[in-house]
Amino acid sequence: MFNFSAFKRTAGLGLVLFALHPLSALAVEVDGLSFPDEYVVGSEKLHVNGAGSRLYSFLKVKVYSAVLYTQQKTSDAQVLLNSKLPRVVFVKMRVDSKKDDAIEAWKHYLRNNCSKNCAIPEVRWQPFLNAMATLKEGDTEAYIFTAQGFELKRNERSVVKIDDAELAALVLSGWLGKEPTTPELKAALLGQ
Repeated sequence: MFNFSAFKRTAGLGLVLFALHPLSALAVEVDGLSFPDEYVVGSEKLHVNGAGSRLYSFLKVKVYSAVLYTQQKTSDAQVLLNSKLPRVVFVKMRVDSKKDDAIEAWKHYLRNNCSKNCAIPEVRWQPFLNAMATLKEGDTEAYIFTAQGFELKRNERSVVKIDDAELAALVLSGWLGKEPTTPELKAALLGQ
């Protein structure tokens, strides 16, 4: 037999508990793809700074969508490039991508963002470039930047950790530097 009074008490308690503890894993939507609204690095909770999609060619093909997570929201790229605080660029692939294409693209962005005062020889890029892989639609990559360097996780598994803060800033400049992957994605990640 259904006990309506007990149901009302239980339902009421559930609503109170829900109000006290709202869902913590809210999602951020980027062109139809859901991303978590925060990313945890160690004990630090990072929040969405900005989000957008990498468009390719005049056809505006969406190659991937990305979210930039930071501790404090800022639209100043230089602040983020120089920061010692954790930052994460989380990417979800929208199309398949070949390893060789990824390597060539990264070489381009690393070379073009390494200014004339840049003292990072290409040999220091090699462990990062060696970590590139052929990606399938739906694959994810997390570029986790810290004061010590950065880590690349693919589909939530660590691929490479590099203790080189200078190189970390150069890799992040692929999105936020003077020659980003696209100016539109840079602006979106900066929340502009």
